[in-house]
Amino acid sequence: MVQGSAQTYIVHSQRMAGWLIYRGQKLIKVAQNKMRPGFNIFVFVDSTQLRKDMSEYTPRDAV
Repeated sequence: MVQGSAQTYIVHSQRMAGWLIYRGQKLIKVAQNKMRPGFNIFVFVDSTQLRKDMSEYTPRDAV
């Protein structure tokens, strides 16, 4: 949990994070991934709309 009582959701994919920002989701912070040095995690406020936007994301390599 970050910043008060707001629930957060951590995204590991930079592409998905970019998609969510494009869709208007608020990025709370970017931090280093402690499990995978050299990679980042992206923290967003968890919401129904965030989950909906994530479900509409299509990875570039998907058919």
